[in-house]
Amino acid sequence: MANNQHFYGFRFFRSLSGTDTPQIFTVPIASAYAPNTGADGSGGTSVNLNIGDPVQFVDGGTVRLVQPGAATTSAVLDDATFGIVVGFPRVKLDGAVKPSSYYPTATSYNGGIAGAEATLVSVIPVKDNIFEIDLGAAPGASFDTAAEYAAAVGKGAHFTYSVIASGVRGAPKANPLLDLTNINSTTGIRQLRIVGMSKLGDTQDFTGAAVRMQVMFNAVQLSGYTPQTADIET
Repeated sequence: MANNQHFYGFRFFRSLSGTDTPQIFTVPIASAYAPNTGADGSGGTSVNLNIGDPVQFVDGGTVRLVQPGAATTSAVLDDATFGIVVGFPRVKLDGAVKPSSYYPTATSYNGGIAGAEATLVSVIPVKDNIFEIDLGAAPGASFDTAAEYAAAVGKGAHFTYSVIASGVRGAPKANPLLDLTNINSTTGIRQLRIVGMSKLGDTQDFTGAAVRMQVMFNAVQLSGYTPQTADIET
């Protein structure tokens, strides 16, 4: 068994409109925000925010890391995603405001979220977009052939975090991965909908780790289809 090469996080594949250039929103991160992989943003591992991480709006106009999937029978607001991080055009680092490849946890600034020092993150909204995401460890006998992965298309699934603590700068990386332990096609709700196999096709080792799949988001924040009162996490 040879594991596949792991690529971090959610990666934009294409939109339902067919465009290869997604719309990007630039929004602030609260001063001293400390991303956490736990439920409702606490109780897990403190991490940096990285390109490929899923984020959601919170009350006050900023974004935070989305919790790993919890809902199985009904929608849970904390499971909802607004978009995927693709850059950090402004972060205050070592006293200077500049672009960064990641957001160091608990970075503070002066002047509030509308000020010249405010941390800014660039985000691709998940609505109507398809992303690629890796699995973690090899799932075993239930998913070790191309046919078994193909049969998962159309089913719902959560994402999970498998924190990377070694070989990183500062705090760990959240490392979002597709979770196939509770996929479902008939009842309940999951954060994601599996919509295809990777463009790599049969060149992947389906018996190994880091198999890639294509997904869309079921739990979408600010989608335009849900009541405003149910869209913003407080």
